[in-house]
Amino acid sequence: MTKMQFNSPKKYARFLSDQDGSATVTGIYFFLTAAIITGLAVDQANGWRIKTQLQAATDAAALAGAANLSTPELARTLAHNVAKMNLPTGEAIQLSDISLGHIDPATLEFVASENADGSFDAVQVDASRSSGRANAVPTFLLKLIGNTSLDVNAATVARAQLGLGGGELSGCEDAVFLSTKQIQTGGSNELHGAVCIHGAQGVSTGGGDLFNEEVRITAESLNDVFLASFGPSDLTEQEITAARTMEPVLLPQLDEMRDGIWDELWKSRGENADLWHQPIAPWGSPYGYWVGEYELAATDYEGILPDFVFNDAGIATVHMRDAYWGIQPDELEPNTIYLSDQGIQFSGGVDIEDIAIITQSDIGVGGGNKLFFDDVYFIGSNLNFSGSVDWGATTSPCNVEYGVYAFGTQSLSLGGWTSGSRVSGMVGAAPRFEPGGAMNGTGVYFESDSFLSLGGNMDITGCGETRQSDFELADLREQEDSGVSGSFLFR
Repeated sequence: MTKMQFNSPKKYARFLSDQDGSATVTGIYFFLTAAIITGLAVDQANGWRIKTQLQAATDAAALAGAANLSTPELARTLAHNVAKMNLPTGEAIQLSDISLGHIDPATLEFVASENADGSFDAVQVDASRSSGRANAVPTFLLKLIGNTSLDVNAATVARAQLGLGGGELSGCEDAVFLSTKQIQTGGSNELHGAVCIHGAQGVSTGGGDLFNEEVRITAESLNDVFLASFGPSDLTEQEITAARTMEPVLLPQLDEMRDGIWDELWKSRGENADLWHQPIAPWGSPYGYWVGEYELAATDYEGILPDFVFNDAGIATVHMRDAYWGIQPDELEPNTIYLSDQGIQFSGGVDIEDIAIITQSDIGVGGGNKLFFDDVYFIGSNLNFSGSVDWGATTSPCNVEYGVYAFGTQSLSLGGWTSGSRVSGMVGAAPRFEPGGAMNGTGVYFESDSFLSLGGNMDITGCGETRQSDFELADLREQEDSGVSGSFLFR
């Protein structure tokens, strides 16, 4: 028979006072607390990762849509496609999450409706991973305390660039130097105005420059922008440098522009010219040259030739000759389009305006006294204007229109600026552009497809006027480095 044994009162008291095992309960408490804190950190970090992913997708989608708002359905479709390409879970951005609308000028808020003229100028893209969509972000450790998922949302509004067209620029009114390669400047330049220097592959300066806060020096990657010493001392590098993507628009068209005009004016019209004759041979040469002339209506060439070429009645004379041509002072007439199937060279002292010159070869200057070109259009293979030339309306440099167009299908050379020569309101483009140093003026726009050396001692004076161009120019307005031109984030 087994007897039941009871602890004596003394042993029982010792049992009540024994603390062995109490640490287990405290340990469990601290373990759970640490697990919750760790869970918060891990799951919150994952939530921020997903939010960053959603934000990048809404940014890209909104920019793609805003760049195509002239066709609303296309804008919505492109935005949705870009969103899907940037998200592993496409249901986070649905077609219904893409809204077209406008920015209220008073509140600067997005309004999901048309402007008064029926157009859209902004896109809003929303993204959501939530329990309502059955795509919430699952948790790792917070599920231990009953939180099995997180709701994460993101939204972006992108606004299209508005109010500019027909070749106008904003933010780069005073000078544009654009190259698809690198740009290197000499030193001691003074840029006082809205000046944009963009080398897609990089820009480096020579030092000793003086800038103002409107200057923008940019490349596709900010790591490729190198500024030497500049002033004033209170202007920081971050204020004037940026990463952006800019594409030339004139360069891809140069061959087509020259060949199209030539074929139309020389080949199709030349055979039926009002006058074809063989004058006395020039300079005592035994060889003559053929000349023809006829009239041309501006209505047939709107957008192809500048308006200033035509007179008040909208008529210009087309003058053709099949020989190399050395142009003397007072030889050219305004409101005339001159064509030569060979080269053209200007002597000194030539002062021309309201003229277009188109050649199958080169155009250049032969030195001598100063030349004055205003309201002129040049297009040829190689344009060599190195010398003492005044370009544009230098007596009224802040004109609201560009007055000089110089296009070389191979090269454009200006260089050789003298202390008195100036440039105002000039557009130039060539695969190889050589501006030389000591350029003095305002309102210039140049495109190049090669390494561009700007020399030094430039002096660009700001006018703050937005100039009107007869030809489309690149979009150099302020925008995010998105790879999508024509729109910017407006969050």
